[in-house]
This record gives sequence, structure tokens and C-alpha cells, in this order.
Amino acid sequence: MKYPIISTRDLSLLPDVETLKRITQSMSVICEILLYPITSFPPDYYILAEPGKNFFTAHMDNTQGDLWHILFNSSGAVMGGFFHEAEMSPWG
Repeated sequence: MKYPIISTRDLSLLPDVETLKRITQSMSVICEILLYPITSFPPDYYILAEPGKNFFTAHMDNTQGDLWHILFNSSGAVMGGFFHEAEMSPWG
């Protein structure tokens, strides 16, 4: 399946920061409820937040070479990741 390429040259395919925050929180909850109890592996998606702070991080690692991290704060978000089957990847 071909996925559109999101790069630093064209961020128009990314959702706004609040939508991205809600999506990552939802993925984390779904993974924790549905997958973790039956697999006993650490969840693929998780959220790290410290109460009283104005930032949190979202993380995904499928242990097969794909991962991303997002830091959300009051200024917006910064993200980085790697998808090993992407066209730009030397391992794809």
C-alpha cells in the first residue's frame, strides 16, 4: 500500500497540533486497553506526561524498525521518526 510522503518540504498532510495530540492520546489508550493485556509486551504507543508541566511526549515503537517521538508544549509540537519501509529509507 502506498502512503503519501510527509516531509519537511510539505507539512500540509499533517493535522494541526491539537488534533495530533488527540490522535496520539487515543492511540495510546486503545493500545493499552486492547493490546497490552493479551500480549504482555510493553505498549507500542504511549504518552508520558508530568503533572503540573506544560508539555508531554508521545512515542511509538513497533520494535520492527519503525518509531516516532512527538514533544507537545505550549508553543506547538516537534516530531521525529523513522519508517523503515518508506521510499526515502535505505532499508525500504
